Amino acid sequence: MLKGPASILYGRIEPGGLINLNTKKPLDIPYYSIEQEFGSFEHYRTIWDGTGPLTADKSLLYRISGAYQNSDSFRDFHETERFIIDPSVTWRPTAATEMSLDVEVFRQDFQVDYGISAIGDRPAPVPIERSFQDPNDPLDEINKVHLGFNLTHAFNDNWKLQNRFLATFTDSFDFDVVPSPEFDASALQADNRTLDRNIFFQEFDGDVYSTNLDLTGKLNLWGTRHEVLVGVDYFERVCEIPHSG
Repeated sequence: MLKGPASILYGRIEPGGLINLNTKKPLDIPYYSIEQEFGSFEHYRTIWDGTGPLTADKSLLYRISGAYQNSDSFRDFHETERFIIDPSVTWRPTAATEMSLDVEVFRQDFQVDYGISAIGDRPAPVPIERSFQDPNDPLDEINKVHLGFNLTHAFNDNWKLQNRFLATFTDSFDFDVVPSPEFDASALQADNRTLDRNIFFQEFDGDVYSTNLDLTGKLNLWGTRHEVLVGVDYFERVCEIPHSG
């Protein structure tokens, strides 16, 4: 994680710093794998990954990876279904130029767990698997699509131009039968047997766009050596909450 002045070299970030996440890139050597997981509470997960060249000169590469997961929980009325797929292509028209396009599609259907109500300052003495979520409450859902583009061009051994673009599209729907008020012991009435609940729903749509253009170079000036970074960046967040209640 980079913090402080060093983080300024890596574009627009939050004040707390950044974490460098490297996504899987297409390889010029064919590679294929598939994994299967099984676990408690009817958990299973399938993971796949395939990559290689699309042309004989290896100027065009591809990669498709993803995963599917389905599982219940040790808590009653809770389950999760998750799907993700990540196709990407890389094109190298010349030895000095490389362009990559990455797409990530993610969907999750799940049930929020609001835990166990308290009696006084302690959790209610009920079995750990006991959930006060309504069994007829539909699953919440979240959908995300990430679209990324990267262009790199080396003018020579010392100067390089790089452009990045990222767009994220998110929509979600939450419908919950929740303690009222949430996470508050007062939701449990004085008889310590009756739990007040209410119905809450929310739809959310949000788009995020960001791009940056960087020119980096090395030069010698008056007997000293320097590394130069000049660039611009743009960021826009568009959020909309159509309905909630």
